Amino acid sequence: MTEFLFLSTLSFLFGVTQKLADGHHEHGLNFFPGAGVVFGALFGGIGFYLIGYSPVLQAVYLGPLLYWFYKKKIDCLYHVIAAGLMLLGMTASLGHFDFPFWGVAWIFGGYALLDYAKHHSQPSLKRFFAYRLHFHFVQLVYALGVGEIYGYSPLVFNLLGIAVANRFFAIPPAGHQKPVAGNA
Repeated sequence: MTEFLFLSTLSFLFGVTQKLADGHHEHGLNFFPGAGVVFGALFGGIGFYLIGYSPVLQAVYLGPLLYWFYKKKIDCLYHVIAAGLMLLGMTASLGHFDFPFWGVAWIFGGYALLDYAKHHSQPSLKRFFAYRLHFHFVQLVYALGVGEIYGYSPLVFNLLGIAVANRFFAIPPAGHQKPVAGNA
């Protein structure tokens, strides 16, 4: 139970720092000079640790990272720092456990395939994609396939961290810029 709480807390903080790094890039947050770099490094540092923890967590974090590259979401210095640290976490874990190629491939492939389906789907599936259930589907199937809760629980805690950061720091939805003081 202690391990679950520890890893869930890190997954939650991964989501919070991910959103704060993103908020400094796209949404007008400016806590202090260099804050985006700090949150990018925290986001990547937590990812570094989680990726090196186990093969299941490595797949759970590297699959989406590859998807972020595919979707061209690594689009600023803060994201490059985080992605670099996460990839470094993968290389640091070499020799500690076998690389989970099929897990990473399943998660990345599932995300990419469902992303394609999202843009070519019937109107009846719009809700499935609007609520981002496709991400849950992919990781839930992965978790069931490997028989470990850690195949799915990090997604839940990451998303919870993102939601808390959005709410607590009043970060607007994607595509909306937070007004900068004096420019409202």
